Amino acid sequence: MTPIQFKKEEIKGLFTYLYVEPPAYESMPGLSDGTMSDPATGLQPVDPIIYSSLFRHYLALADFCCGKMDKYVLLPASPDTENSDILLSLGASRWRFKLLSNDVDGLGADKGFVQAMNYDTANPSVVLFAADNFPDLSLLPEDLFGEASSQCSLFALGPSRSGGLLDFLQSGTVPEIQKFLLNSELFFHVSIAKQLASYNSILIKSPFDIDRDLAAFHSILDPDN
Repeated sequence: MTPIQFKKEEIKGLFTYLYVEPPAYESMPGLSDGTMSDPATGLQPVDPIIYSSLFRHYLALADFCCGKMDKYVLLPASPDTENSDILLSLGASRWRFKLLSNDVDGLGADKGFVQAMNYDTANPSVVLFAADNFPDLSLLPEDLFGEASSQCSLFALGPSRSGGLLDFLQSGTVPEIQKFLLNSELFFHVSIAKQLASYNSILIKSPFDIDRDLAAFHSILDPDN
């Protein structure tokens, strides 16, 4: 795949990397089965195989950058996650992360953490899980991650930080990621479009510069290197 070109900023010691691109479409004229298409262009989102490949690629990038750190993911509550062999439920989250990437210009807008629809430990809408690796998340049912786009928030933290992360996500005040991440820790938010007017996007937040890690990931994938 073509190397991802991030827009990079450093604000108050926090590095932010943002990538937003329109999803790939394929021409499918003459559709009569009610499948969504753009009447002006006759274009429709690519098939599920391409979607799955791109989702796994983004997750693999996050996994590579996170190395051997402990990995966590915020996902909607679902029987598919609660009964999954690849996830360990740690508790309900009061907050979910919002990256707006369906604006007209596809610039992306970092909204930070916003309140989850339902914060009830018996019936939460968002749950924090521990994961062995991020690419395996692509094995979960696609509709679990959202309707217009598949989204998930990923954390890579040092040892014995799960309790602190859960406290962070259950706080009564809006969590601020720059106040939580320690040296070498990372936060990713990944979104893969499934409908027109949505964009593929990756947001990374880090206390340190990860340019070398991003370049190393793409050099491994490049057959010319």
